[in-house]
Amino acid sequence: MSLAETLLWLCKIRSPIGEEQELCQRLEERLEKLTLAAPVRRYGDSLVVPLVRAPNRPHVLLCGHTDVVRTEHEREPHIDGDRLYGPGAADMKSGLTLMLALAEQSQRPNLNLTLVFYAREEGPFAENELGRVLDEDKELGGADLAIALEPSDNKLQLGCGGSIQARVGFQGKTAHSARPWQGENAIHKAAGLLARLAAKQPVSQVVDGLEWKSVVSATMASGGRARNIIPDRFELNLNQRFGPATSALQAKAELTELVAGEAELEFVDVSPAAPPHRDHPLIAALADSGVLAVEPKQAWTDVGRFASLGVAAANFGPGVQAQAHQKNEWTSVAQLEVGRRILASWFERIALLSLCLVVSLCALGCDDSAARKDRGRSDAIASKTEPSLLERPRLAPALDEIARRFGNEARVLTLDVDPSRLLIQVEEPRGTGRLVQYQYRRGSFKGPESVELRGSGNVSDNLFTLGAIKLTALPDLLGAAVEKVDPQDGRVRRLVVRRNLPDSEEVRIRVFVESPRRDGYLDADAEGRPLTGE
Repeated sequence: MSLAETLLWLCKIRSPIGEEQELCQRLEERLEKLTLAAPVRRYGDSLVVPLVRAPNRPHVLLCGHTDVVRTEHEREPHIDGDRLYGPGAADMKSGLTLMLALAEQSQRPNLNLTLVFYAREEGPFAENELGRVLDEDKELGGADLAIALEPSDNKLQLGCGGSIQARVGFQGKTAHSARPWQGENAIHKAAGLLARLAAKQPVSQVVDGLEWKSVVSATMASGGRARNIIPDRFELNLNQRFGPATSALQAKAELTELVAGEAELEFVDVSPAAPPHRDHPLIAALADSGVLAVEPKQAWTDVGRFASLGVAAANFGPGVQAQAHQKNEWTSVAQLEVGRRILASWFERIALLSLCLVVSLCALGCDDSAARKDRGRSDAIASKTEPSLLERPRLAPALDEIARRFGNEARVLTLDVDPSRLLIQVEEPRGTGRLVQYQYRRGSFKGPESVELRGSGNVSDNLFTLGAIKLTALPDLLGAAVEKVDPQDGRVRRLVVRRNLPDSEEVRIRVFVESPRRDGYLDADAEGRPLTGE
């Protein structure tokens, strides 16, 4: 089947958001006829397809959402010249087409490749089924890179902007409109905020040489009871967009300051931004594989969801970006073939550079390879012959040894504990800004080892003194985390102490828990006090 025929097949199967079941079933039937590395795994109306498994090769995820927005189409899906018309033709069944074509071709790429088809992307962050897939399919959290095949005109779009939807409510008092002084006009109360919004200019933010615009817009308004009644309630929806250098917590604080206490403020949907990872070796290889441009992704995509798990991700797809969510949506048939060639070139480049890439991927970031991969996994358990460090009787003496060896004045980047080892990254005593790391295993320390840092951030801004953390409180958090997530079958799999954990500039403690039913975590402040919410 040609690329155009595959896309037409996809467009003819209705899948507006919330109605993806039929398309999921048809995809599953089509994929199960193929030779795969492992059986298809289904979660709700989403599919995980282990396409290729190759030892000592990078693991790449190609991801696409199956749902489309409910737009108007005057004809059934069809092809007219280079244009293929149909719901989701650009966003993003064009991307699904390349995924299916890869699965159905006889020659498979020489790397670990997994396809992820997921539902409900076009709605609220919390309802997006990719969240469930990543929670339940532990293999995905260990991937080296995820590509969201969003429509991008075959351009590589790095990172993504964050997004907040907030409801702002102004309260007044009803009165007859002939005697407005007897009431309080809720709509008029919004004048100050609307004036500030109108005067607010976009703010540029540059990360890795790419520019994002931070903006706030009023996108919906409702209020009033009748034409002759002074309104006692007026609501606005504010949509804030922010760049990767801004945390969701910072963005919420900016919005709170803008509203200035003049109205009720409720955060309805919060989607975090994602860094561009421009120097990631797999992303750099894709940038050199014929993409038409490299640019920032101003809008939010599920690249942000992967970033929150510690999995690098980027956007690349053959769909016509300007056609997303349009009436009579269409995409270019020729761009499908261009996209396929770019992916093929990228896979060949990965194969040629495989050994170098594996070495580079192992050195990425400030975490060691095992810790980085464990962010999204729940298989980080101790061996049967070695008790877990994440048990109070073993963690407490390990922390005592940390305090004795390094002292309260040691400046720390991260303290990271999994069942088999404790990792600490600290500044050299001379205060040079150079970081080294030590590992505590089986009662003894190994190190120091040098730490390779990437990115343009200031290391000093992320360091904290060891004395700022109440180390003696950490063992108590293990039981508290299990109690919160699953008291019956929960098990702690990781503990991290770090500044700039998601949504906080402060030093935070996070304890990850796994169980057969659900995974979750507990956050605590530097004193070990659990945080119940933002």
